[in-house]
Amino acid sequence: MAVSDPTSTASVLKPWMQYFGFYVSVILASLQALNLMKRGRLSVVVTKDVFFRVTETGEALFCSANLLARHAPVLIREVKAKLERTNRPQKSFDLEISQFGEKVRGNSLIAEHYFYGTSALLHIPDSIPQRAVYLCVQGNYRDLIQTEFVAFRRAILDYKQETQTAGISVDPGDFAKTLQKRIDDYSGRLMTAVQIEPGSYKLSVSVSYENPARFTFFARPKAVESSISFTVGPDVKTLLWTELKQALQTAGENLLFDRSVEMKYPSYHPTNVREGQVPA
Repeated sequence: MAVSDPTSTASVLKPWMQYFGFYVSVILASLQALNLMKRGRLSVVVTKDVFFRVTETGEALFCSANLLARHAPVLIREVKAKLERTNRPQKSFDLEISQFGEKVRGNSLIAEHYFYGTSALLHIPDSIPQRAVYLCVQGNYRDLIQTEFVAFRRAILDYKQETQTAGISVDPGDFAKTLQKRIDDYSGRLMTAVQIEPGSYKLSVSVSYENPARFTFFARPKAVESSISFTVGPDVKTLLWTELKQALQTAGENLLFDRSVEMKYPSYHPTNVREGQVPA
């Protein structure tokens, strides 16, 4: 009975194994290259969670968007917001995004806003939805509103200092009259700087992003846009002015009587909010 030579078997299998290993390595390298060249796609949908608020930083608009990266992670480079009144007379508002944030779970049933910074840079992982929040301000009138809020506080503190320096006992009624006069004066000045007015509006959010890939060609920036439409009612100015007076009342009393009552800034929620088409 003949006995097979193990060295001859090895010599037969060795080339086959070498070819198999070569082709496997080629396939794995190709898959890795395809993975690096894969271009992520970002979907952006602006939601109906939008409202206006007059604060010491300016006339603000809070808006939210759902972000979803598909096929690969993406890196957001820039976010822009644009507000337009669509009925006549048409008007475009200069919006600047001053804070970037997200919705987080709080102590109540309603999600809270957490703003983490002033940079739009954000890494979006693949297939994990992100809920972004943008704090926009009216750029052209921001400084004027800030100046009027500072002037109001200065006027209240000056009045308080005058009474303390004079060493006179001021009747509480006089305090109330003086405070009310300051409130009427500065609330009127502030409302002249508030730009939102009755009408139909369109809010657009544009997001520029790129793929954090090794190949520069596939990392070229791309932009995507989403929008919503809504209506601002004829009572917007009256509602904001009423709440603004209440806010200044709280701020003035805090300064005069050394209190720390929370100041609630005037807000307005538009109606008939219609979200845009959700990308497939």
